[in-house]
Amino acid sequence: MATAETRLSRRSAHFELFRDTNAPIKHFSPVDLSDGYPRDRFGNRVISSGSRLAYLDREGDAIRATLLVSREGEDFLRGNKGILRAMEQVIIDNEISDKKGNKSKAVSPDLGGEKYLKRHYEKDGSQSKIYVFEAGKKKIVVKKTQTESIDDFGPPVIQPYFNEMLQVQSIDSDLGNELAKLGIFMPTFLFATGQVCGVKFENGNHPNPGAIKDRVLAVLNIVKKYIESQNSAERPLWDNVWVDGHKSIKPLNLIERKDKSLVWIDPLMYEAPIPYLEGIQI
Repeated sequence: MATAETRLSRRSAHFELFRDTNAPIKHFSPVDLSDGYPRDRFGNRVISSGSRLAYLDREGDAIRATLLVSREGEDFLRGNKGILRAMEQVIIDNEISDKKGNKSKAVSPDLGGEKYLKRHYEKDGSQSKIYVFEAGKKKIVVKKTQTESIDDFGPPVIQPYFNEMLQVQSIDSDLGNELAKLGIFMPTFLFATGQVCGVKFENGNHPNPGAIKDRVLAVLNIVKKYIESQNSAERPLWDNVWVDGHKSIKPLNLIERKDKSLVWIDPLMYEAPIPYLEGIQI
């Protein structure tokens, strides 16, 4: 992760690293150079590996392997020198253990300096493996792609976390005030690569669906319309991206804080396009 991507899975061509000196960085649009670093409208900057590694994104295009990091993420990395490399090793050890069928065998979560990256199998989703970074009272959710579910012979069923971070920040920036009036907030991304991301840990429990039905439906419709407007404007970042929930938001995707506000921890889903099959006779 210190070089933005790792060879954590050789099974999927969609995230396999290769060298490409001409691969671009997609979807990152710098608008601010005031502190010497190109930053986008959310304050993010990108850190690229010097070896110019690349991977294939959801459209099959070669993309430069980079780390997208927010200002809050920069503060976290400065305060935890070398933490990405330490996290990477724990994730690799877990990947190896999982592939050997040893999920019940504990992999040491110790990152050194009383910091830990703990695997939470019970929190896994169809697209992400879940870890929690802990350092005293500080917690961060770390997600790793479920590359085992990707088929080399078809389109990827997941999108790079790099893309998801930018999508979530767009919703938060453009709709944040409107959503806040309904007491619903977006998750806070700290950093993201294609395969791994770090998101602020939210304390709380899943809400009672009946108690939140009206405001959840209102938020769902607001975000749906926003995504439709992005697609109408032909912004490639939003291709085949939808809200995760057609008629309602799953309670498992919401965390209720003590003040009864909600954090929509997993708001988006990517639906791979149906491949065009040429020359099929019916």
